[in-house]
Amino acid sequence: MAQAGIWTSPFSFKPLDRGPGSLFEEIATRDRSPDFFSLAMSLPDPDPILRKLGQDIRVYRELLADSRVGPCVESRKAAVVSLEWSVSRGKAPAAVAKFVGNCLARLKVDDIIREILNAPLYGMQPLEVVWRRDGTSTVPDRVVGKPVEWFVFAAEDNSLRLRTKANLILGEELPPKKFLLARYNATYDNPYGERVLSRCFWPVAFKKGGMARWLFQPITSSVKASRVSK
Repeated sequence: MAQAGIWTSPFSFKPLDRGPGSLFEEIATRDRSPDFFSLAMSLPDPDPILRKLGQDIRVYRELLADSRVGPCVESRKAAVVSLEWSVSRGKAPAAVAKFVGNCLARLKVDDIIREILNAPLYGMQPLEVVWRRDGTSTVPDRVVGKPVEWFVFAAEDNSLRLRTKANLILGEELPPKKFLLARYNATYDNPYGERVLSRCFWPVAFKKGGMARWLFQPITSSVKASRVSK
């Protein structure tokens, strides 16, 4: 077996060390970082608005009731769902491409696309795959989007975990090939992804506050005026 290494010149070969700290090992990890401490070993959500409010992602979900935000979201989803799609065979055998096409034909692809399009809104969108037996094959029966607030990321390796009653903080490890995860602009530092709705929060909040002030201030003023006249 050839030894791994790098040719630094046409006549100089430098072997690579496979031990700790080598090119084959990740050394800049969260558990070695001097500015990260977590007793529960789950990665906290870094969203500044949610942290300031002490709330979870449901705050952003309420923004969809706004007369401006909700229709914009629905319009965007409708535009994407209306596009045509197909299975690209690539270099796969024809039988494999046909099998994949038949699997997708049995699924509600439009609904799955709508669920995936929640990722830019909330940063991510976990989807659970429910499998079934079809003769000698195992095929997907349903793909169901699940609430974002049910999931956290492990601080050790950024792996997705399911929060349960038995393990509310760290969450439970997920089985392989069971969940899909759509994310928007996720990074190592923020695996929860970037949330477009976070940019809408304060404008909507100020609009609601201004509307309430505009509606109730004249009533209050008229009551005071009537009391003064009496």
